[in-house]
Amino acid sequence: MNNPQKFQFFQEKKCKRLNYDFKGGDLSSEGGLLLLREFDDKVGFSQGISDCIVDRRNPDYITHEMEDLVRERLYMLLQGYSDCNDATYLKTDPTFKAVLGRVESDPDLASQPTLCRLENRVTRQELKALIVYQIERWLDSYKTTPNEIVLDIDSTDDPTHGKQQLALFHGYYDQYMYHPIIFGCGGNVIFSYLRPGRHHASRGVIPLLKFLLNHIRNRFPNVKIKLRADSGFAIPRFFDFLEDNNIQYAIALITNKRLIKKNELFIKKAQRAFNRKGEKQRLFHSFMHDVDSWRKTRRVIAKAEVMAEGTNNRFLISTIDDEPHVIYDDFYTQRGDSENDIKELKRGCHADRLSCHKFQANFFRLLLSTFAYQLMHYFKSMLVNTPFETATIQTIRLHLFKVAVRVHRSVRRLWFNFTSSFVYQDLFVHLHQKILAIQ
Repeated sequence: MNNPQKFQFFQEKKCKRLNYDFKGGDLSSEGGLLLLREFDDKVGFSQGISDCIVDRRNPDYITHEMEDLVRERLYMLLQGYSDCNDATYLKTDPTFKAVLGRVESDPDLASQPTLCRLENRVTRQELKALIVYQIERWLDSYKTTPNEIVLDIDSTDDPTHGKQQLALFHGYYDQYMYHPIIFGCGGNVIFSYLRPGRHHASRGVIPLLKFLLNHIRNRFPNVKIKLRADSGFAIPRFFDFLEDNNIQYAIALITNKRLIKKNELFIKKAQRAFNRKGEKQRLFHSFMHDVDSWRKTRRVIAKAEVMAEGTNNRFLISTIDDEPHVIYDDFYTQRGDSENDIKELKRGCHADRLSCHKFQANFFRLLLSTFAYQLMHYFKSMLVNTPFETATIQTIRLHLFKVAVRVHRSVRRLWFNFTSSFVYQDLFVHLHQKILAIQ
């Protein structure tokens, strides 16, 4: 808007008149992308993703290189922009253009149609290559050979609101949805796999876990592997597979009358203690249990809990040789952290924004969101001993990445002028120096 006129707001008695115009120059709210781009370059993340995708376009008509398309889409997710439509105005943002190697006089970044074509161009073979890359990057994060790896497996509902392929109705969730399965470890999402909405939680878990185990044991042949999962994965053939592959596990069981009967004595003991003390009481024990569909008798860990709200029976099947309360409290309940990771994957990296029509395009979207989560997980290693050591992606984005800058060019440099009142400017400089020191 080339208008020299100044516009006036209300006037407070204790301050000067409030005026505004549109002559501030090139401003951006994405200043923290400078840190992300520097870190991304050091770890080679975007380059590795783009290497998994074959560029079948005619070289004579290419304006946006594959790596630039991947970076643009990945950085959009990390900055809180969930959909390709956001590229309509981000394609001219001076910070976005600068971190993708363009100046203000260069052509704009990729628009929504270009990014949409990228999402719909990815093949099944390339999706597999991207999953392999996710797994290998996770294995690379171990600087030394681990003695033990604890895997968390969970499924999550991904509601759909259009006519996406294979977005089917799931009776348990009472909605049309996709049903991804997520493999995690130690706060990181190893990889995610998109499934049609009607699939059971355990559908496909054995071949997917076998695929993951091949990569783990190729890298770390002697590592001990443990696994945690909820009752959606309590199926006999999964127990058999884990035991045949020497994987210790703790998997929740759906409560039934037979299990409650075996826990009845401990519920009564907990009830008497609750009546005396008026405080929540918890007792743990284990027993051998057999089901017709099981190939052998297995150990079940039981929790008998009585509180003001009533009684609570909980059961796990486990092959871990330890005390019942240790298996339940110190091992199994830690999978709650994995559930929080999935929530952050969806809320912080928009893994629930699967709004393309084609199933494979939505699969690619899910993988991109997972890559965004992984990049932030690795970036968090820079935040140890800072106020953001345990912060969520949303909090880090708000305070470190969504930062206002004025962008202007001198004869030899492109300057990013941050506001003088930027609260975390010392931390910003400190992080930059740490990133530069990465070997």
